[in-house]
Amino acid sequence: MVVRASGRVGSLEDIAEIVVATRGGVALRVRDLAQVENGRELRTGTASADGEEIVLGTALMLIGGNSRAVAAAVDARIAQIGHALPPGIRTRAVLNRTQLVDATIGTVTKNLAEGALLVVAVLLLLLGNIRAAVITALVIPVAMLLTVTGMVQAHISANLMSLGALDFGLIVDGAVIIVENSLRHIAERQQVLGRRLGREEQLETVIASAREMIRPSVYGQAIIMLVYLPLLTFSGVEGKTFEPMALTVLIALGAAFILSLTFVPALIAIAITGRVREGENAVIRGLKALYAPALRGALRAPLLVAAGGLALFAGAGLLFATLGQEFAPTLDEKNIVMEARRIPSTGITQSQAMQLDVERLVSRFPQVAFVFSRTGTPDLAADPMPPTQQSVEATILDNPSLGRFKVA
Repeated sequence: MVVRASGRVGSLEDIAEIVVATRGGVALRVRDLAQVENGRELRTGTASADGEEIVLGTALMLIGGNSRAVAAAVDARIAQIGHALPPGIRTRAVLNRTQLVDATIGTVTKNLAEGALLVVAVLLLLLGNIRAAVITALVIPVAMLLTVTGMVQAHISANLMSLGALDFGLIVDGAVIIVENSLRHIAERQQVLGRRLGREEQLETVIASAREMIRPSVYGQAIIMLVYLPLLTFSGVEGKTFEPMALTVLIALGAAFILSLTFVPALIAIAITGRVREGENAVIRGLKALYAPALRGALRAPLLVAAGGLALFAGAGLLFATLGQEFAPTLDEKNIVMEARRIPSTGITQSQAMQLDVERLVSRFPQVAFVFSRTGTPDLAADPMPPTQQSVEATILDNPSLGRFKVA
């Protein structure tokens, strides 16, 4: 005889009637051993802050999104949710990326402004001609406009690495040699003719001066560009970090080179209309007074200078061999991430109790503004961890006088 029965459990009664064992021909069922009822969902993770258990949520940004815009939108929505919560329950942002983004934008703005002002000041001191210095300095904003246009077209992110790496000294390098050579030829021709140059004579002189410096300018810019080309071969984290920087610098150098052969000569021909005198200012004379003795000493002992150069090169080669393959910058965002691991048999309840003790300990340090942690795996396992592993994040106060601290 074939007996067919359904073994699928469909209700609490089915669970209660499951036979566990048989004693003396009597079936021992689950209902004889325990009370069967609906229980709660198995807990796989917890969250806490400043030594108290909390409900922690994470806003995930879509790929290609703007982190600053997303963070601002999340703040606005959290504020709306906070008004609808019951009494005694409040929302608080424990980690807001807007602060990091704003600090980064401020750093980029400061670096670009200070770099541009420094280059302009040096140009005014060394060129000795205010109009020529202003023409050279105008290459900076125009080159930046062209660079930003290229970044937009190439979908390059404007961040601390890409914009912070721009060197305005390199950008105006080609313009400086064009300006200096043009001023020299204009001064020489004015001295020969004994008068100011006419418009056609001015244009001819500037064009000839620019053509004379095309080859040195191309050679100098090519050397600088070759330095950044190896960065395009990076992969992984290093590639994502340094490739935008290399592309931005290459675009900026290309734009500056084009401007030095078009924009700068045109402005020189239009703006430099007065009497031009070729001479050295006090800064150049002072630098030459320091350089001449060093040059004579190097010429008297060429072997010693060559040996010193070879020694420096060998030392650089040894240092390069010991640097390793990872090349990524450090980022101080005023947040410290710690990880606590416990033995595998530790349950979620015990891990949470131990984690609260860790938070209370870390909160005692005067440098710490607040602490929050995640234990185990949340419902949306974007960062899966076992119950024995905790991720602790401490936000540090922006007060350098408090110094460093460590947790023992």
